[in-house]
Amino acid sequence: MEQNEYYSKLFDEYYSYVYAIVYNRLRGCAKREDIEDCVSEVFVALFRFLDSGKKSDSMKNLIFGIAKHKSSDMFNAVTGHRHRTFTLDDEHTENIPDDLNIESDSERREMQHIVFQNIKSLGEPDATIIMQSFYYNKTSGEIAEMLGMKASAVRKRQSRALKKLKDKLNMHEEDML
Repeated sequence: MEQNEYYSKLFDEYYSYVYAIVYNRLRGCAKREDIEDCVSEVFVALFRFLDSGKKSDSMKNLIFGIAKHKSSDMFNAVTGHRHRTFTLDDEHTENIPDDLNIESDSERREMQHIVFQNIKSLGEPDATIIMQSFYYNKTSGEIAEMLGMKASAVRKRQSRALKKLKDKLNMHEEDML
């Protein structure tokens, strides 16, 4: 198979996947053109990687990594977030509320982390379906369009993914006891 034909097939096969990753990261801050530019940058980086002769164990993992990296770069460029740091001087501490409950906040963040890790462990496209549905309130039709699937397939995958997620969280809870 000719190289251009191979790249064209890769593009066709993974476009929806890349678009979903980039869209998830940039949807609240970037214009549609920025999102499409970022998707293009992902494929340029992928093709350059493949041209270099380097190998990857999994094409999907390689594409996921490149898409996450490029979308983070675009997010930083669009929002102006550039490795911001601050020091906690006396003048900054006056804005911290006295009723701050570090223990409950820590537990809540730990629970969010556990849930998010379990969602990620579902794999794609199930993780994207769950995230889009429950965190971004997208309908099955909107998710289907984003992922290049049928709405009925999204609903079925969502149902199965929720059962898997429930089982995983129940297992995690039993391990904690």
